[in-house]
Amino acid sequence: MSDVNEYKAAFEMVDVDGDGYISAEELHNLMRALGQDISETRAVEVVVQADGNRDGKISLEEFAALLQRG
Repeated sequence: MSDVNEYKAAFEMVDVDGDGYISAEELHNLMRALGQDISETRAVEVVVQADGNRDGKISLEEFAALLQRG
């Protein structure tokens, strides 16, 4: 497994409000900015899938794990 710090810069770009977590809204906005027309529901589904501790948001560690899974 890679070091989570390898994903920190990308994580911080997605975490627009700087609270240390990625919300479904931040994920949705990122995907739309990248030209991916995903629904808000799909963004919530991705957060739920990645959210290992079930707090409703994605931490840096969860983000790294999500990207490593591909």
